[in-house]
Amino acid sequence: ETRSEVNGTSPAKMGINGWDYDYWYQNHPATPMVSPSVSVAGRFGMGDVGINNWIEGGANWQVSDFVTLVKGRHNMETGVDLYRRQHHLDVDVAQTGDFGFDGTVSGNPTADFLLGALGSALRIQYVFNPGYESWSRMFFFQDDWKVNRNLTVNLGLRYELHEPFKEYRANSSQYHLGVPGFGTFDFAAYQAGVHSTVFPYAPAGMVYPGDKTPDFPNGVPATLIPTDTKQIQPRLGVAWDPFGKGHTSVRASAGLFTDALSAWSTSFAGNNLPYIAINSNPDPPGTLSSPYVGLTPFAQVSAANIRTDPGFFQLQSDATSWPKNFVHPRITSLTLGIQQQITSHLMLEVGYVGKITRHGELWVSRNLAVYIPGVDPATGQPYSTTGNIQQRRLIDPGQLGAIGQYESIGNSSFNSLQSTVRFRRAGFTLTNAYTWSHSLDIASCDFACLAGQDPNNLKGSRGSSDFDRRQVEGLSLVYDIPSPFHGNRSFAGELLKGWEITALMEASTGAPFSILDGFDASLTGAGAPLGGTQGRPDQVGNPNVKGSRSRSQKIAEWFDPSAFKINQPGTYGTSGRNSLYGPGSFNTDLGTFRNVDLIEGMHLQFRAEFFNIFDTVNLGTPNNSMLSPTIGSISSAGAPRIVQFGLKLGW
Repeated sequence: ETRSEVNGTSPAKMGINGWDYDYWYQNHPATPMVSPSVSVAGRFGMGDVGINNWIEGGANWQVSDFVTLVKGRHNMETGVDLYRRQHHLDVDVAQTGDFGFDGTVSGNPTADFLLGALGSALRIQYVFNPGYESWSRMFFFQDDWKVNRNLTVNLGLRYELHEPFKEYRANSSQYHLGVPGFGTFDFAAYQAGVHSTVFPYAPAGMVYPGDKTPDFPNGVPATLIPTDTKQIQPRLGVAWDPFGKGHTSVRASAGLFTDALSAWSTSFAGNNLPYIAINSNPDPPGTLSSPYVGLTPFAQVSAANIRTDPGFFQLQSDATSWPKNFVHPRITSLTLGIQQQITSHLMLEVGYVGKITRHGELWVSRNLAVYIPGVDPATGQPYSTTGNIQQRRLIDPGQLGAIGQYESIGNSSFNSLQSTVRFRRAGFTLTNAYTWSHSLDIASCDFACLAGQDPNNLKGSRGSSDFDRRQVEGLSLVYDIPSPFHGNRSFAGELLKGWEITALMEASTGAPFSILDGFDASLTGAGAPLGGTQGRPDQVGNPNVKGSRSRSQKIAEWFDPSAFKINQPGTYGTSGRNSLYGPGSFNTDLGTFRNVDLIEGMHLQFRAEFFNIFDTVNLGTPNNSMLSPTIGSISSAGAPRIVQFGLKLGW
């Protein structure tokens, strides 16, 4: 996949001076320059952090085979699946700058933006864009055992061996670096004072494949972490007809599953100095017009000297870590359902669906800044500010910033009651589905978002998942309208045949959301690296507004903002993650279709479609930033009624 921004605005065109590194544009001169990213807390954001300049590829290979044996009441199958994955991504994230305004100077983010007073400046220097490859080997056996005419049991066992990714581009014909292509920060190595022999100038604890450490006395493996060899996954399924009449079915299943690491996860867990420098600068001394004034410039280095030039390590950088005990997730899936045919046209199904995940992947911020209370009597300034977060880091301050550790300590659960009613008769189909569910987790993103406001208390951030919807109702209808002149070749007969009506109604309770400080109120730097998770404020009252209210009142104040106050420095807020729920939604779509046979094998379809036909106003999520003057209000809504007509020719 290749993407590039069109008509991007360069830093110079935005009046941003001193942009001091252009690796991407030196190597991709024909690629349009992306716009710098600017975000004003609680107000707006604009620009691009580089995701729009994107070249992604890789060759994947898969070979699978299986053997089936039918013997008596048993239908047995065994097989193997071999999957070789490869992925590389050329991207220029934050190459043109990523700037934030949070009210640090004036107390108002918008005022800071107008003054050019930066709250943060992120810049990234790349030496090369890595590529990753891995092998997955999967073996399985299953037996469909027909115990008797009413009962079938499915027994299965699966073993999956997913090797972690290793980097392959550093020593390819494209780069010729002559060194391993990625590394990790090893806390045990840091405590033992281990320095890399691969990169002698690397800070203590930063190790690479081949380095000997307390965790890897024979050398860090090429994959940085060992292969998880304990993915044994038993599975059981049962289908039972309790009355033997074919009208009732009881089905149940239980199984253990896993998921292979993604190359994305590896790229975040193993991308470190000297290959990439992620330089985060809270409260930098410069302004938007000259954001890098007072900051150490990027070293003018050559990849040819990557092993011997200390310039690759002169700039403070965030780091990433991958612990030795990292394992793949264990996902337990459970189902129990009853299907009942009530009449020849009516079917009812009720069931439980659950999923429990242990050892889920979480991106956790380590190397927090130590909060120092009090005021310096010599300067009258607090000992702890956003401007000195990097100097207050526990590990190697001035050399290392935040350390993001990719850990397998997450847990989540999903429990649901699901019901479906189906009615079918003479071209008419009606389906009603209702789900009552609750999903809980610590973080809901797929990769590279920080888990929890307090890295030392992840349980404090366990709450409803971002995608949680407690109740969801769906009703669908399809009706092939019979012509009253069936078989009649008259004009009326031809006009009234081939019509079809479809309708879809969906109703859902609202999505959960958190109230956010909008800036690093704890002054611990827990929101880094890569932006991360913002802290939450203290809850000091009941945010729920009681009583019947009009739509305009709900829009003006969905919740009571006075129930929250920004937490004190050195502390994390007491309000829960996703503790509030936004507005629900209701939508009805209607479609009318006319199918006309033209000649044999060719037909024409006329379509008239009405989306949100009743023009229902579905309110968006309320403003949740403590820095916003409109916190608690709603400023967005779903799409209005949309009508479209079309012709479709099929053959």
